[in-house]
Amino acid sequence: MLPKTYRKVIATRFSKNFREAAKVVEVELQPPGSSEILVKTHYAGVNATDVNISAGTYTPGKQPPIDLGAEVAGEVVAVGEDVENFRPGDLVVTNS
Repeated sequence: MLPKTYRKVIATRFSKNFREAAKVVEVELQPPGSSEILVKTHYAGVNATDVNISAGTYTPGKQPPIDLGAEVAGEVVAVGEDVENFRPGDLVVTNS
């Protein structure tokens, strides 16, 4: 059974001080779409991309709130009906 909500890190404003820009928020968890997978994050990295996004130098024209933390290692917990190459329990890494 999947939880109803999850926590994620977002940039709430632009700042060169990552700690001032980033915030952990709780949002409603949506089930995966037909060609998507849902990954439970075990480990996540904050790297230069996240720092640059929160400083406003990486995504010109985009305004906060902006999701951060695209690089994670975790476990597939649900798959969409059209997904063929992943199953719940698979360990995965992401980089988007």
